[in-house]
Amino acid sequence: MRPHPLRVQPLRLNARLDRRMLGPVNRCPLLPAFLAVGAGASLTLLAPSHAAATPFEDFPAQAALLRQELSEKVLPYWYDHCVDWQRGGFLLSDDAAKPVPPATQKMLVSQARMVWGFAHAHLKGYRDPQRDYLRAARLGYQFLLERFRDLDQGGYFWRTDLDGQPLNDRKYLYGQAFVVYALVEYHRASEDPAALRHAMDLYRVIQERCHDRRHDGWGEHYTRQWELLTEQDPRIEVERAGLKSANAHLHWMEALAELFDVTQDREVRRSLLEALRLNQKYFYPKNPAKSCFHRQPNWAPVTDPRSAGLSYGHNVEFAWLMVRAEEVLGRRPSWSHFDAILEHALRVRHRPRTRRTL
Repeated sequence: MRPHPLRVQPLRLNARLDRRMLGPVNRCPLLPAFLAVGAGASLTLLAPSHAAATPFEDFPAQAALLRQELSEKVLPYWYDHCVDWQRGGFLLSDDAAKPVPPATQKMLVSQARMVWGFAHAHLKGYRDPQRDYLRAARLGYQFLLERFRDLDQGGYFWRTDLDGQPLNDRKYLYGQAFVVYALVEYHRASEDPAALRHAMDLYRVIQERCHDRRHDGWGEHYTRQWELLTEQDPRIEVERAGLKSANAHLHWMEALAELFDVTQDREVRRSLLEALRLNQKYFYPKNPAKSCFHRQPNWAPVTDPRSAGLSYGHNVEFAWLMVRAEEVLGRRPSWSHFDAILEHALRVRHRPRTRRTL
């Protein structure tokens, strides 16, 4: 049976991770894009399914294979199978391991990520005669604006049906962050100034509606009318109501870094500095064993056992996003903090699976 085009095998890293492999920090360094760290799992580099495991010193050769895999398999697969040319946006219901039913809904985060992915592919020069990745990004961009965007209250809905009718009209910071991220990248790829205006419009809505002026940081769960939700319910599908999360604040920082890189806006810079400081202090500290999933609105620790533990994947992701944020801010990279996070992930990678803080 022919291997699924998305199936990959892990290449185990037996050597200490060398930050110099990042080279000049950029918006999508190849290493972090394929780095996977799971609780109780080995640190792995995703290698093409046909590639034999090779020494880590052969990273350039592995990078070339990954670029080939991306160009010949991964991007064509998603272009050919998920672009909804009839209704707009993307149809996402795929599993490399088992058959799955057709998509019945469209979700903000995955739609925005696909816009970013196709726009970034175009920027990096990936194209062939049968596939126009910028066209695919444009289709997703238009669907976000026409179907997900709330023209009355501002912000973007969490989930719609296939035609774009809202199924969950709430606004979650996690989702809004990926919209800003996608709009900025689409602007870079298309040179359409309207996309950047939409990104700034959404940033201003988030600052007005979500920013915690008393304690700093941002609220995360809101109704369509931007009323803060503090009680968990089944419609909240990401993180926990009434708390501030490492997940949402990480990706909001990520979006702010790219927005500031393009706009050089003073208010965006101030927000980016705030997000960087809070993530470094409360969620992803220099002692990675003290990382946490959630904090109280006033940054006090959360004692609920559902919030105990840490995510090696998010920790490593933060390490390079921290350096990226510092780069666009013109600051010296926090390499000691970066090293501490990656060394912690490497050191504990063989321990039994656990959600407890190590």
